[in-house]
Amino acid sequence: MKLLVIEDEEKLARNIVQFMEGEKFLVDMALNGEEGLDLALS
Repeated sequence: MKLLVIEDEEKLARNIVQFMEGEKFLVDMALNGEEGLDLALS
């Protein structure tokens, strides 16, 4: 399963990504809504 994490606090976002990757998810990360929307639509 692939996840998209959108979080403006980079340290928190990286912790979430690291945890979810450890659970075998494919994870994309965005640090703002605009970047997140671009990733979601691609």
